[in-house]
Amino acid sequence: TSYVPKSWDEAYVYAVIFFEEYGHLNISSCYKTKDGFDLGNWIYLQRKNMDTLSQDKKDKLNAIEITAKR
Repeated sequence: TSYVPKSWDEAYVYAVIFFEEYGHLNISSCYKTKDGFDLGNWIYLQRKNMDTLSQDKKDKLNAIEITAKR
């Protein structure tokens, strides 16, 4: 089953947890969390739409190095 977060902030928490555990966000766009959230696709979409996001969201994403490539 797939899990769909109820808000952008809830999805962001998944990204933070992954980043804190692994130290990066270089994951496949098809990566899913244990409870079925499509985190890889969400991260892909945030990178793709970075120019259209609010400054607050950009700041949050930059804090977890979403655009960093390793």
